[in-house]
Amino acid sequence: MVTERAQNAPQPTPEAGATVGGDRAWYLYGVTRSDSLIHDLLERTRADVRDAGEALQALICGDLAAIVRPVSSEEFGPEPLEKHLQDVAWLAAVVRAHNDVIAAFHRGRAILPAKFGSVFRSQEDLRAALTEAHDALVRQLDRLTECDEWAIHLYVDRDVVEQRVGEMYPELQRLREDVETARPGRAYLLQRQLDAELASATDAMLSDVALAAFERLQRHAVAGETTSPVRADDPDAEILRAAFLVRRHHLPAFLSEADSITDAGTGVRCEYSGPWPPYSFAAPGDEVP
Repeated sequence: MVTERAQNAPQPTPEAGATVGGDRAWYLYGVTRSDSLIHDLLERTRADVRDAGEALQALICGDLAAIVRPVSSEEFGPEPLEKHLQDVAWLAAVVRAHNDVIAAFHRGRAILPAKFGSVFRSQEDLRAALTEAHDALVRQLDRLTECDEWAIHLYVDRDVVEQRVGEMYPELQRLREDVETARPGRAYLLQRQLDAELASATDAMLSDVALAAFERLQRHAVAGETTSPVRADDPDAEILRAAFLVRRHHLPAFLSEADSITDAGTGVRCEYSGPWPPYSFAAPGDEVP
């Protein structure tokens, strides 16, 4: 998350582990502001997140505090980590603790989450990374202050949309009439043409619906981005999967907009979840408004 010194990936590769000369490296949870309250927040997090134990520390670098804990190279070195990834119970516990630490800090203040598996060889390496990116990270934390991430999923009943599309376009209606009056051989070819044109027109409408919904929600957010490709050819099609960074005082308007997108008459359903730490908006390259 901070620099290439820590290889951040949802599922760490060997390069994401620590290759240390001794038996200790430093596991990074995230970066937050350093001030007089940081140690009180650290103590509350230690109490709330038992899996992280009392080992949690705040490594101070200028205006920043890296939330870390010492880890053993026998557990988080490249080869041991590769083996641990096959251990479902170990992986679940460590990922849960990782997310719980970030969530605990997020409740108290803005934090830039590190992805699971961000390990530094030494405190010196981590300090160097923080120093190099210090000003950019401070701007990001300013951007994330009083913000939460919200997930949006937009679904449609494709059959309902296809019916609407068929009624909206005169050329499709005429083609359907031709199918009904044509001889069997020609009717078969016309039906294939009708199915193709109806599917294409439906896909275009679903794309328009998704874009319109994204733009409506974006008006109430600091930032928004689609989070992964979706399939729009299922009967209950997911046409939009997105994450939005929302200021807390804008949340009522954002959720009201999300609720208004749901329309049983048009087959559109909007679901949302949150608040979450800003996992989708913590890249150093993000523009700062």
